[in-house]
Amino acid sequence: MKYLLSIIIPFKDLKKFINKNLSCCIKLSKNSNVEIIYINNLSSQKLDFLKKRISKLKNINLYNTPKKDGIGPGIGRNLGIKKSKAKFILFLDIDDLINLKNFKNLLIFLKKFKHNILTLKKVVIKNKSKIFRIPPNIDYSKKKLVPFFIKKNNMECIGIIYKKDFLKKNKINFNQGIYEDIFFVFKTYFINKLKIRKFNREIYLKYFNKNSITNSKININKIKYKFLAFRNIIIFLKKNLTKKDYLKIKKYIQYRLRGEFANQLMNIKDLRANSNKKNIYVEYLKKKYIKLIDKKFLVKTKKDQIVKSILNV
Repeated sequence: MKYLLSIIIPFKDLKKFINKNLSCCIKLSKNSNVEIIYINNLSSQKLDFLKKRISKLKNINLYNTPKKDGIGPGIGRNLGIKKSKAKFILFLDIDDLINLKNFKNLLIFLKKFKHNILTLKKVVIKNKSKIFRIPPNIDYSKKKLVPFFIKKNNMECIGIIYKKDFLKKNKINFNQGIYEDIFFVFKTYFINKLKIRKFNREIYLKYFNKNSITNSKININKIKYKFLAFRNIIIFLKKNLTKKDYLKIKKYIQYRLRGEFANQLMNIKDLRANSNKKNIYVEYLKKKYIKLIDKKFLVKTKKDQIVKSILNV
């Protein structure tokens, strides 16, 4: 391995964020143990500025995803993993930064790190002020799956350092589209057999972007890909658990599905749109989730009541 850490940054929308992100990454790249990998995922924007700034920097590279591979940050991250020449990988969004002050301590920590997954402390920044800390990733594994389905957890792949060989050996890749993190992170925790460590100093600076996938308004694509993420998890579990073990956690899976359905329904109701558009979204949501939600369930929560009334089951 040539480097200790690869920082992989996929992008499609470049103009708004590149100055701050690139300035930060150039400073990070001055450490010879770090490489920066920018991945252009079918951006229509001119990249001359970026190419010029990195042309003489040996450990900052730019690659383009093939059109045939599809669109979505996950497609860019897959290419970044292939191109990486480092032992560890960190995914960084184009609109986010790294805390330079604590970064050196992270590299010192990584030199002795022998595990597969290291979660970092993240903070959200809005208008130059820290607004809240993002909840840490909860611990779950193949032998302890229930927490994933019943607890609120962080399912973003950003702010987590992965051992590259662990990802490649187990063929853990991203799907195209959005909400690609959910299935990816689930697989890493499920397959991992070593202790998941945490780095307690602030490293990942997530900047509030109203147009990001997380903060933008609900639409058909957000409904579709959130559904696909959980459907993929269910298919994966059926393949990788015994029938007996799957049945043990089935009620918790159903609990999470009803919760996701109710959450998206509430997002639709809060949408500033005409009733016709909202009805289209609700019908699409019903069409998807009715395939996975068991019809005979006991109503135990307010969300269950919502699901019961909307699905008419």
